[in-house]
Amino acid sequence: MLFNRKIKRVIKERLFPWYAFLNKRYFKRLAKNNREKLFQTSQWVEGFPGERVLVLAPHSDDEMIGCGGALLQYAREGKTVHIAYLTDSAKRGAVSSKEDVSHVRRQEACRVAEELGIPHKHLHFLGGEDGDLENSRIRGKLRSVFKEVVPDTLFLPTPMDTHKDHIAAAKIVADTLEIDPSMKEQLQHLRVYLYDVQSPTTWFYANRILGIASVAEKKRELLSLYRSQNNLMDFAGEMDVYYGILFDKGPAEVYIETDLSRFILVTEEHHHRFKKKSRNLIQHSGPMTLRKSHEIAMEEKKLLMKYHSPGS
Repeated sequence: MLFNRKIKRVIKERLFPWYAFLNKRYFKRLAKNNREKLFQTSQWVEGFPGERVLVLAPHSDDEMIGCGGALLQYAREGKTVHIAYLTDSAKRGAVSSKEDVSHVRRQEACRVAEELGIPHKHLHFLGGEDGDLENSRIRGKLRSVFKEVVPDTLFLPTPMDTHKDHIAAAKIVADTLEIDPSMKEQLQHLRVYLYDVQSPTTWFYANRILGIASVAEKKRELLSLYRSQNNLMDFAGEMDVYYGILFDKGPAEVYIETDLSRFILVTEEHHHRFKKKSRNLIQHSGPMTLRKSHEIAMEEKKLLMKYHSPGS
């Protein structure tokens, strides 16, 4: 069994360069055919505003996959950054027991934060159940994090993805803030950025394209610290390159920027539709699935446009 897995792995790795070539050609053609449309809904930026930043990651490594470039830029600028890991990240790892997996992944997250210059006290491990985040009792803990940090900028996954914990994150945030009107009022000027993890947001539905050329290499380096996730480097950071090709620039991350009131309204109203339509998505797990994942995302994710604020 182990031998067969190794053989399949070797075959895949030998095919990767061919698929990378095809993917590059696909995105170049996509850019050429949509040159006039590329900047109609999307604005290219070299950095984001924010002095007190809170990043929500359903699992340790999601923060680096989805918004690692933005994190590195904030760290370089000396901004205050907190990261809240919503689940115990106990399901996928290189060791046997759930407790050991969770411990290893927590250590990896701490090492990445150390490299970023984020103090350990700015890391919040909320302990939700990996694979059942939506039903985990973490809303009280998350409310405490919001009260402690009082962020002006919030990052979390887009509510359309191939992992149900990524989808659930937005609903949990909306629920948490809806039941505390005083906190909602305190955070009324919060900027919200939705990032992608396993399924591309695509340039169709993003409204902010963040250039990360100056930190892309460091992002890949920090992603490699998540050693327990042995397939991570097959796909993590790969879309950054292709987003850059689309806009004829260097590596980039894509985001949907919205305001708090719109975020809560759209999330509460469309959560079930987000979950239903996410079943049609294909995980981007490497060069061999990238194109199909992107094409299906372009077909299925139109609903995300509802997060766009007028004039955004």
